[in-house]
Amino acid sequence: MKNSLMNVSRFVLGSALALSLSHGASAGESEVAAAPVGGSWSLEFCWDGFGCGTTSLDIVQFGPFATFTTGDSGSGVGLALNSLVILHYQSGCMPNYIAQNPSATLMSGRMKCTEGSTDSGTWTATKVAGASVQAAGVSSAGPR
Repeated sequence: MKNSLMNVSRFVLGSALALSLSHGASAGESEVAAAPVGGSWSLEFCWDGFGCGTTSLDIVQFGPFATFTTGDSGSGVGLALNSLVILHYQSGCMPNYIAQNPSATLMSGRMKCTEGSTDSGTWTATKVAGASVQAAGVSSAGPR
């Protein structure tokens, strides 16, 4: 489990660096300030061709690093920088949910499977006091 978490952490950090470099940052620049994403969110997601759903998303944040769980039994690790949030699921098709320019109350972007398929879609998360599960036959961790 420890090695698996380290591999996922390397993957998330590598993805963040690749995205940062592809959006104009130089290799010498670094964003160390964390986006404030800890807390409870309502997650709306739509997998292209598979349908949409809504679930709760609870994020525990430690500086720029995070862990999360969802109301539909998803979980994973994340990275939250000033202008980029990556949530990497450790179940389903192991999708990455990526948001650019998140705020303290709203983040949205694209997600894509990293294991077993190339399925993708869109997502939006809104900060709430409490969220509930209302999935319609799809999972935030990937199409079933």
